[in-house]
Amino acid sequence: MNKKLHNRTIYVGRSDSGSKLMIAVTDGNALKVAAIGAVGSVPGSVSRWKPNEKKAHCKITIDANGSMVVTNMVDANITRVNGVSIVEKAIKSDDTIMLGRDEFVLDINKTLEIADKLVGASGGPEPGKEYDTTPMAAIWDEYHSKTLMMRIRQRKINNIRLLGIAFGMLGTILAFILPFPYVREICGVIGAIVFIVCLYMSFRDKTIEEQETLNKWMEKNYLYPCCPHFAGMVPYASIKQREKCPFCGAKLKHKED
Repeated sequence: MNKKLHNRTIYVGRSDSGSKLMIAVTDGNALKVAAIGAVGSVPGSVSRWKPNEKKAHCKITIDANGSMVVTNMVDANITRVNGVSIVEKAIKSDDTIMLGRDEFVLDINKTLEIADKLVGASGGPEPGKEYDTTPMAAIWDEYHSKTLMMRIRQRKINNIRLLGIAFGMLGTILAFILPFPYVREICGVIGAIVFIVCLYMSFRDKTIEEQETLNKWMEKNYLYPCCPHFAGMVPYASIKQREKCPFCGAKLKHKED
């Protein structure tokens, strides 16, 4: 362990949006934060990191000699060390820490590595400066627009599928009402054709792949201008309500509509 981490506290929890792993380390009176892992990689049973309250699922306190103690921060949480539930326990780097009912495994060495990089990182928000979030609006609008188009396309495919089923049911009903021959067969054929068209459209549909690509693009570009950290899938209208960055505490300003 790097001595830079001595006399520091590392908070561990789940991101407010995106369900990533959040790691925050004290740096004087400030906190340095990083979100790691893929979206959805951390289960909901891991408590959220709340920067304004300095609350998380657990915290790792490191003393002047480099000894570590992990503390479960909320009574309702579950934190296990080597399979045993704890409230507070001294740990070593080769111990196994599991968080929540889903037993999410926290890699201690990886956590220390990230904390070390955060402490060693230079820069950060300038004191007293207000950071303009206006460029984030265009990024959110593009993400929302493309996501909406994909949803509309999916709805069309589902409607066509329902239309095929409806023709099959209609043929059965009309066969009992109308005296015309082959009504059921004709409606059945039409329904089958519609269903085949729907299958073809579903086979060619790339919505899942496109959404995954779009999410990755969003993670790369929808960043607070001060840190920068990924803002999550939070609408820009909500971002505009924030006076400070939830990660670094820098002041934010927003262009009025």
